[in-house]
Amino acid sequence: MHFIEACWDYLDTQSRVCFACSCVEFYDEVSKHWKHVIIPPSIPVNDNNLMPILVCAQNIESLTIEFPFDEDQEKESQQLLLSQQSVFSNNKNGIKFPAQCINPSYLPHLKNITKIDVKTCAVSSYESFVCGLLLQLPKFLQLAHLCLPQLFSLRHSTVDTLDIHQLQIGFDGMNVHLGADLIGVTHLKRQLPRLTTILCDEMYLFVGEDIYVDREKSHQRYWFMMRKWAQECRIQIVFKNTSIAIMLMPSDKSTPPLIHDEWENIKPWFQDRLGSFL
Repeated sequence: MHFIEACWDYLDTQSRVCFACSCVEFYDEVSKHWKHVIIPPSIPVNDNNLMPILVCAQNIESLTIEFPFDEDQEKESQQLLLSQQSVFSNNKNGIKFPAQCINPSYLPHLKNITKIDVKTCAVSSYESFVCGLLLQLPKFLQLAHLCLPQLFSLRHSTVDTLDIHQLQIGFDGMNVHLGADLIGVTHLKRQLPRLTTILCDEMYLFVGEDIYVDREKSHQRYWFMMRKWAQECRIQIVFKNTSIAIMLMPSDKSTPPLIHDEWENIKPWFQDRLGSFL
């Protein structure tokens, strides 16, 4: 069976399934080697297509689902994010979560998965797919690394790393708020007690207008509580974008202004107030 070992890294998902189905010996070898399962956009995400793959991958450690990229959906996600509207919508065309196969209750070996990546899921499938996944998360007992399109409210006892496509961070003068629901960082830490790192592709800041740079309450003493919570939670946020979109939140609840600034220009100011949180 050295053939499987020699060509394994060069085989795509479809080819691995074909080899597994060709004979019993190949099936045993594929089951042994298939630890990192990637579902490409060419494979429709449903129970019928995924079940034979996940049944075969008996030693699975990570599951990545690559969704088709839709530029319009990406723009819609950004607009919803900046408008602070609900990111969930009743879209009948959304991809449904395959609850029969991505389910450790039916496939017990899935409980050993340490990483799940659905970060490219489009906004149209947040409710139909992401919500279904979040309901299943407690069954993945070894899960340590979770990749999502946005940060939603979730609970898990072993996740230590989140990888988020678009991450909202809010500062209101009292606490630090994270994710689509702008959940307080202290509450998030209680829901994810082992969380130490949040990676993100795009970071968006929502900042109280009166506590931003050169405003009436922008001095360090007004950031004392926010720095306290950020440091006590011991969560490090690592982001990729260099130009930061900042929504200044006025006290009169009028439409907040949106500004953009280079991180290098505002980094010293934020780190003076928040330490190594950002």
